[in-house]
Amino acid sequence: MMSRNQREVLRQTGAGVLAVLLAIVVRLLPELGERAPLVPFLAAIVFAGWCGGVVPAGVAAVLSFGAIWLLFPPAADPVWIGYAVSFLLALAGAAWGVLLHRAKQRAEVNTAEAQKQCEQLRDTFASIGDAVAVTDTSGVITSFNAMAEKLTGWTRQQALGQPLAKVFQVLQESTRQPVPCPAIRAIETGDSVGLSEPAVLVRRAGGECPVDNCAAPVRNADGQITGSVLVYRDVGRRRRAEQDLLESEQRYRLVGEAANDAIWDWDLVTNQVVWNAGEQARFGYVGEQFGDDADWWSAHIHQDDRDRVLESIHAAIDNGDRLWQAEYRFQKVDGAYAAVFDRGRILHDSAGRPSRMVGSMLDLSEKQQIEQELREARSRLASTLAAAEIGTWEFDPVNKVVRADANLDRMFGVSPNDKNNGVLEAYTQAIHPDDRDRVANAIREALQADEVYTTEYRILDRKGGIRWVLARGRVERDEAGQAIRLPGVVVDITERKHFEKALQASERQLRLALDSGELGSWNIDPVTNHLATDERFRMIFRNSVEPITYEEAFAAIHPDDLERVRERVAAATRPVDPAPFAEEYRVIHPNGEIRWVFGKGRGNFEQIDGQSKLTSFDGAVMDVTEQRKMREALRELAARLSEADRRKDEFLATLAHELRNPLAPIRTGLEALKLIDDDPEMREEIRQTMERQAEQMVHLIDDLLDVSRITRGKLQLRLSRVELAHIVRSAVEATRPLIDEAGHTLTVTLPDQPVYLQADPTRLTQVLANLLNNAAKYTEEPGRISLSAEAADDQVLIRVKDTGLGIPPDMKERIFEMFGQIDRSLERGYTGLGIGLTLVKNLAEMHQGAIAVQSEGAGQGSEFTLTLPRFTSEVETKTPLPEVTTASASLRILIVDDNEAAATMLEMVVKILGNEVRTACDGVRALEVAAEFLPDVVLMDIGMPRMNGYEAAQAMRQQPWGKHILLVALTGWGQDEDRQHTRQAGFDHHLVKPAEPAALKQLLAGYRPGPTAS
Repeated sequence: MMSRNQREVLRQTGAGVLAVLLAIVVRLLPELGERAPLVPFLAAIVFAGWCGGVVPAGVAAVLSFGAIWLLFPPAADPVWIGYAVSFLLALAGAAWGVLLHRAKQRAEVNTAEAQKQCEQLRDTFASIGDAVAVTDTSGVITSFNAMAEKLTGWTRQQALGQPLAKVFQVLQESTRQPVPCPAIRAIETGDSVGLSEPAVLVRRAGGECPVDNCAAPVRNADGQITGSVLVYRDVGRRRRAEQDLLESEQRYRLVGEAANDAIWDWDLVTNQVVWNAGEQARFGYVGEQFGDDADWWSAHIHQDDRDRVLESIHAAIDNGDRLWQAEYRFQKVDGAYAAVFDRGRILHDSAGRPSRMVGSMLDLSEKQQIEQELREARSRLASTLAAAEIGTWEFDPVNKVVRADANLDRMFGVSPNDKNNGVLEAYTQAIHPDDRDRVANAIREALQADEVYTTEYRILDRKGGIRWVLARGRVERDEAGQAIRLPGVVVDITERKHFEKALQASERQLRLALDSGELGSWNIDPVTNHLATDERFRMIFRNSVEPITYEEAFAAIHPDDLERVRERVAAATRPVDPAPFAEEYRVIHPNGEIRWVFGKGRGNFEQIDGQSKLTSFDGAVMDVTEQRKMREALRELAARLSEADRRKDEFLATLAHELRNPLAPIRTGLEALKLIDDDPEMREEIRQTMERQAEQMVHLIDDLLDVSRITRGKLQLRLSRVELAHIVRSAVEATRPLIDEAGHTLTVTLPDQPVYLQADPTRLTQVLANLLNNAAKYTEEPGRISLSAEAADDQVLIRVKDTGLGIPPDMKERIFEMFGQIDRSLERGYTGLGIGLTLVKNLAEMHQGAIAVQSEGAGQGSEFTLTLPRFTSEVETKTPLPEVTTASASLRILIVDDNEAAATMLEMVVKILGNEVRTACDGVRALEVAAEFLPDVVLMDIGMPRMNGYEAAQAMRQQPWGKHILLVALTGWGQDEDRQHTRQAGFDHHLVKPAEPAALKQLLAGYRPGPTAS
C-alpha cells in the first residue's frame, strides 16, 4: 500500500505525463505546431515542474525530448544541432518549472503561516481574560472581544463603529469624575498609558465594576500609528483576593497573638529559622536577640532535654514523618526556663526530600498553672457540691446510661457495685413510686420538644426516709436536631420543702387573719418604691383589683390627710428611732366616694457597716368607714343615753312628784271623811275629788304601761272601721274636765260629711286626749285651744292648736323622745312625765300615720298635726254597744289577794253589788276556802306567797267543783304575754289593777253560773 508521499509523487508525475501528451496534441495542430514547434513541450515541462517539482519536470523533459526525437525531428541542418537545442530547451524548461514549484511552495508556506498567525491572533484576542478593544486613529472601535462584551454590556455589533469613550465610560473611584480616554492619549503621545488612580467602569445596563486599564498605539510596518489597542481588566476579584489575603494575614496574626504561641518557620535546606512576635511575647526575645538559624534554638533548650529533643526531631525528618512534637524546657530572656509543648509539620519538595518545617511552641507554664488552678477549682467545686448536697449527672439518651458523680450516687443510695455501668434503672429505682412516671414523662418531653428539663420529686434513702430533690438539665442536640446529651444537676431541697410547707401554713394563717379582719396587706421596696399589694388592699384604695403603683396609692389619699400620712411614713422609715406607723385617714375612690381607712405598718431594717438601712416597709390596711360610722353612732348614742339617763332621773323625780300629787288629796280626803259626820254633800265632793285623783293615777300608770308595751313591741291594735267624729267626741269628753278647770276655751271643727278611719278607737282616742291634755296643761289661763280635722283624698289631717308656752326650735324633735321635756324655766309648775308625746308618736306610726309640730318659738303657742290614712269605703257600719245586764241572783265570789287592804276594798265593792264574798291571802288558803265555799267566781291575784295565782288556778281546775267556775285574774301585769300566761293557767278573764268598778260590774252581770258558764 502506497504512502501519502508516494501517492502525491505519482499524482504529480501523472500531471507531467498528461501535460506532455497535451503538448503532443498541440504540436500536431498545424497552426501552432509549425510556428513554434518546441513551445508546447517547453510549456508542458515548465507546468510539470511547477506542479510537482524535480521528478515530474524530469519525466516531462524526458518524454518531451523523446517525442521530439521520435515524432518531430528538427529540420535543422545538421540535425544534431536541432536535437541539441531541443535537449537544452527541455533542461531549461525543467529548471524553470522546478524554480516555479519551489517559489509556489514558499508562497504556500508563507500563506499558511500567515493564516496560522491570524487564527492564533484571533483565538488569542477572543480568549484573552481582559476586555480588549482596537480603535482607529480617531478613537472609533474597530475590534471588540468577548470579554469586552461581558465587561461593558455592549455586544460586538453594537460596539463596532462607536467612539471608545461612549462604550468605555470610566470614572475616578474617589472623585466620580470622568477619566480621559487612554487610547487617544496613547495615539497622541505614541506611548503606552494607564490609570493613575483607582477607577470604575459604568456598564451599559447599570452597575459598576472596579477596573484597571492600559492603552498602546498600533503601528504598521513603516512605524506609522494606525490606531490603538485598549485593555481593561476587572480588578474586583483581584481586590477581593487582596482583601481576603489581607484578612487572612490579619487572622493569622491575630490567631498567633490570641494563641500566644511562638510560631517558627525552619528552612531545612538553609537551616534558617524565622520567628513570629509570639517569641517575644512568651519568652521576651526582641530584635537581634533572635538567632536566625536552628542552632540558636537548640542552644536555648535545657541541657537535660536537648539531646532527646534533637534526636526526636531529626528522627522525624529522616524517617519522612509529617508531624513532630515534644515537651521540653526552653530558656527565656531572663535566664529562667519555661515548660513548652513544641510541635511542627514537615514539608517535602517534589522529589520527596524534606525542605521546610513549620510549627509552634506553646508555653505550658500558664497551662500548667491553669491545670493546677482547675484541679483546685474542681476540688473546691466538689466540696461545695457535697456541702450543698448537689449532684451532677449526664444522661445519654442513645445508650440509656447515666454518668453521675459521687454526690448523686450518695443522694440516690447507689454504690459502685450498683451502678452497673450507669444503667438508668440503678437511679430510677430510688425515685418514689408515685413520682417515677412523672419524672420519666418530664425527661421524655425535654428530649422530644423542650430544651430545659426541670422537675421536683421524692427519693427514698437507704434508711427508708423521703428526701425532696430538684432536678434541672438542658438538652444538647446534634446538627440534625437529635438529642445526644442531657446534662444536669440534682439539688436536695428537703429543708426548703419543709420551709415552704411551714411558710404555706403561715401564709394560710396570715391570709385567714387578714380575711377575718378584712385587712389588705402591702409591701414597699425603698430602693425602687415598688408597691406590692394584695387584692383587698386595691379594693380598699381604689375599689378595683387592677394593680396600683406607689404614686397612685399616695394620690388616692385625701388631700387634707396626705401631708400627715407622709410625715407618719417618714417617721416609720427613718433609720434612727423609727416610730410605728398607725394612722387613720381618708382615700378617694375613682368614682369620688370617700372611705376611711386605718393603716398600720413598720419599717424593716438591717445593719450594714454599723449603720441601719431600711430594707422594706410592710403593713396592713383596713376599711374603717363603717366602724367610724359606728363610732360616730356610738358617740351619738352615748350622748343620747347620757341625755336619756338625765331625763330618766328627771322622770323618776317627776314620777314621784306626779304620784304624790294625786295621793295627797286622796290621803287628805280620807282624813276629811273621818272628820265629817252628817254632811252628805261634802262627803260626795270629797269622794269625787278622790275618784278624780285615783283616775289620774290610773291614767298615769296606763301611759307608762302603754309606752313599755310599745317599746317592746307587745302592744297590739284592735283595728276597726270607726268614724272620726266618734273619736273626737270621746277625746273631748275625757279631757273636758281639765280644760274647763284651767279656764280654757276649746273649739272643735269637723268636716261636714262623715269621715271614717281604720283604727283602734281606744288608742286613737288616747292620742287625741294626750294632745288636748298637753294643750290644757301648757297654756296659761285663760287660753284658746282648737281641734280641727280635714279630709283629703287618702289622708285625714287632725290639728290641735293652742296659745300656750310654745316650743323652742331645738326641741321640736326631742319632745317626741322618751322623757323629752322643755326646759323647766319655760314651763309652769306642772310638768308631767315627758312620755305623753312619745306615746302619741308611737301610736300614730302604728296607725301608719305621723305626728308633726309647728311653733314660732317660746311663748308663741304650738300646733300639732296628726296625719292618718283615710278609710275610703262608702259603706257605714255601726258597732253595736254591748248590752249591760244585771244579775238575776247574787253570786258566791272568792277574792284572793295577799294585799289585805286591796282585798278588803274589793270585798266591799262586790258586796255592794249584792254578792256573797269570801277572801283568802294566798293560793293555799284559797284552795281550802274554795273547797268549803264552792264559789261561782274567783277574783285572784297572781303574785302571792306560798302558791301564786297560776298554780292555784291550775289546782282549782283539777277539782270537780272548779271545772266550771269563773276564774278572773286581777293583777298589775297587763301585757299580752301576761294575758297569755293567765289563759294557759286556766283563767277565763284578765283584769288589770286597779279594776274599774264599772268593768267589774259588767263582767259579773254577764255571768251565769252553771256547767256552761265559762
